[in-house]
Amino acid sequence: MKHEPKTAYPFEQALTWLKGGRKITRRGWNGQGMYIYLVPEQSIAVGSTDDTAVLMGIKAEGVRITMAARIDMQYANGDFGVWSPTPEDLLAHDWNLLM
Repeated sequence: MKHEPKTAYPFEQALTWLKGGRKITRRGWNGQGMYIYLVPEQSIAVGSTDDTAVLMGIKAEGVRITMAARIDMQYANGDFGVWSPTPEDLLAHDWNLLM
């Protein structure tokens, strides 16, 4: 994936891109290949995915639940997880759109 040409934007612009289904990154992140993306809210049956399998025993299998929207990240090592922004992330002006 390529970065947009030498431009940088505040998080407000990056959030607009996220809501539009795009992947974004920061120049200030040290790791190569790091980016974030929006996982939209979804209605899903308990037990139908790995995300909902952990609810088995808490909710009956097959019961539909709503998974809240969240922002996930690809880490430098290639793993994925929920993004927890720092104050620096939210106030930074070095956000870029991934192409």
